[in-house]
Amino acid sequence: MSLPFDDDTKLESVISNYPQTRIVHKKNLYKKIHNLRKYFTSVNKDDLIHYQKNNCSSLKFGIESGSQTMLDVMEKKFTVKDIKKAIFSCADIKLHTPLKGFMVGMPGENEKTIRESGEMAGELIARLRV
Repeated sequence: MSLPFDDDTKLESVISNYPQTRIVHKKNLYKKIHNLRKYFTSVNKDDLIHYQKNNCSSLKFGIESGSQTMLDVMEKKFTVKDIKKAIFSCADIKLHTPLKGFMVGMPGENEKTIRESGEMAGELIARLRV
C-alpha cells in the first residue's frame, strides 16, 4: 500500500514534510510514500535524499512552462533554472518524477515561448530517460 502526500500549502519551507515522512517511516505505516508534491525553490538534493530514505517513491512538480518569459507572465516564484535543478537532482538519485503540468495557451504565449517549453521538455525527458 502507498500513501499519497499532497502538500499544496504553498509554504516554501520543505521542513513541513520532514516530520511527516519520518513518522510514516518510523511507524512503518506504509511501504511507500508517493506523489509528494513540492515547489522547485523549496527542495534541494539533501531533501530529496531524505524523502527517498523515508520511502518516498515519487515527487511531483508543476512545471507549467519551459519559457522564463511565460513563468514571469504567470508571476511564478521560480525560474527555468530552478526547474532543471530540481528535476536533474531527482534524476541523479533515481527518484521518479513525472513530467506533468506543462501549460500552453496562456495570454502572451506565442510560437517562441511554446518552442522553449518543448525544448525544455525534450531536455528533461532525455535526462530522465523517459
